Amino acid sequence: MGYSIITTLPYPTNKPSNEDINTFKDQFPNVRDYPNGHRIRISDPKPDKINLTIPLVDEVLTDKLAKECPSDMRCERISQVFCSGSANSSIIPSSVRPHFAKPYNRVFEIDFGTPGAVLRCEFRDGKKCGRLLCLSFNPSNVGPNGHKEFAALLFGCSWSAGPAIFKRSTFAQWAKVTRIDCAVDCTGIRPNELVMRHDTVKALTLYSSGSSLETIYLRNASQPDKHALVKAYDKTAEVLLKGGDLSPWPNQVTRIEVTRKGLQQKYLEDVFDLPDAFRKIRCGYAYSQGADCWKRFQAFRCLRQEHGLLGAVELMGLSVDKATALEQLITKVPTPDLVRPKVSWQGWKTGCKKTGIQALLDCPKTPF
Repeated sequence: MGYSIITTLPYPTNKPSNEDINTFKDQFPNVRDYPNGHRIRISDPKPDKINLTIPLVDEVLTDKLAKECPSDMRCERISQVFCSGSANSSIIPSSVRPHFAKPYNRVFEIDFGTPGAVLRCEFRDGKKCGRLLCLSFNPSNVGPNGHKEFAALLFGCSWSAGPAIFKRSTFAQWAKVTRIDCAVDCTGIRPNELVMRHDTVKALTLYSSGSSLETIYLRNASQPDKHALVKAYDKTAEVLLKGGDLSPWPNQVTRIEVTRKGLQQKYLEDVFDLPDAFRKIRCGYAYSQGADCWKRFQAFRCLRQEHGLLGAVELMGLSVDKATALEQLITKVPTPDLVRPKVSWQGWKTGCKKTGIQALLDCPKTPF
């Protein structure tokens, strides 16, 4: 017996089945509910990694250290303070690289106690301002308490045995940002369910390791994956690989991360007011892009990444018109509901403050 469809809805309308909306409300304040019953929570953008370069000049050092230590001895002196003071017990032995000609450690890392919360220190010779200290850390992993320990190490405090090295009042003015990674976390979605585009970068690589750490790279075709400008990866799988604690995380988290280098005259004091890192990026849930058939679009998108456009068309037996329509959904991302220019960046200042990075800025002192 035949039948006819009088009216249709694009997707089922059952209620969201993910974790309760209030469980991670603080970490993921932005919520998207979809007609298929899926719920995605999105964090505010936050700094996932930051590299600072500090010239060891009189203006940034404490008056005592600047007076007692000539410029050619400052790397050695500061290295000795870091490696023999209160942070000594937290130095990671395998990271230490002694200076080949001088009696001090040129490179070393300090563990802040939580997985991934590592401060990397390296001393270099600069051309313009002489000796430099380069610091690299992940503000999101360090957290508010870790930043207070970091500030105590740099600026001194009553309970820290080491002497103060830098002036809090000028440190953020001289600490130049040479790289910053800006990240947004999305719950309840995997990298292979994303549609991403960049206005100027066309190359895309999908990589999946044997440990199920799926990663999508947007990069210049001439550069390796490690130089990707944008990447989306399975954060839950990464935490598991590193032996981390998953209890503070939802069941599934995908991180969308943008790497910014070569910032012109941007210093730590500008961290809350950086220009939009997502200004050229559009990222959306593949389900919500408006395809006539969600499952077919998902299959096309996955095959497109593995076999190219012609390969996907041949494997699925698509007509030219159908393939063109599906390809436009990938290249245009008509519904950037996860990351989009201007809108996503509005939460940057809030996301930064949640990390506690303001402890390194010139602000009223609070008891540690």
